[in-house]
Order: sequence, then C-alpha cells, then structure tokens
Amino acid sequence: QTKYDWDLLAARSIWAFGPDATGPNILVDDTLPSEVDKALLGSVKDSIVQGFQWGTREGPLCDELIRNVKFKILDAVVAQEPLHRGGGQIIPTARRVVYSAFLMGARDSGCTHPRLPSVHHQSFYPSHRLFWL
Repeated sequence: QTKYDWDLLAARSIWAFGPDATGPNILVDDTLPSEVDKALLGSVKDSIVQGFQWGTREGPLCDELIRNVKFKILDAVVAQEPLHRGGGQIIPTARRVVYSAFLMGARDSGCTHPRLPSVHHQSFYPSHRLFWL
C-alpha cells in the first residue's frame, strides 16, 4: 500500500496485468455494485481479461505493445442470456475497447510527457490506393 500508493480496495479490484501476467499495463474493475450486476460482469471476466491481454500485446499502432497504461472498467452492460455473452463476442469487443480507450486517452492527454520525446508521423496515400487497403 505504501510502496505503490494504492489503497486496499483499489488493490483488490485489479483484474489483470498485460500483455502477459507480469506486463506493465493494468486492468482495474472500478464499477459500482449499485450500477453494475457484478455477478454478470464476473461471468465474463476471463473473456474481458483475454481481450485486454490481446489488445495490449498487439496495440493499435503498428501492432506494438502498449506500455504503462492503466485501464479502468467504469461501466458494463452484460446480456442476461448466456448465448450473447460468449467468448466469441466478448474477447474481440474487449480488444477493440482497449484500442479505442488507448487512442482516445492519448488524444485527450495530448500524448506528451516531459521526459519522453514527442514523435509526429504523417502519411499521404493516393486516393485511388485507399480503396485497396
């Protein structure tokens, strides 16, 4: 608690590290029991963790690893029917959520850090080539 400045409740809500079991990213369940059905969320936890680890292993930018990012689950709506909450639906969705959260967070924060160099990349493609991508 004192070494990492995390309280006991926050430490208990850690779901996973990624991309491997000891990776530099963290997935935290920050949902409120009054707003989310924790039993339903728990039933898809393994699938969400798999999607999280897949998304952090092959990130949205050139399939590079995502590093040093904390992902919080703030809200979740999970289908009541088991047919609609299988791994085939949850894992790719969790991966896309990791991608969009990473990209939106980078956009909102300006992606600048005082100790890290800033890199800007711009590409131009001929319009007739875009339809073949």
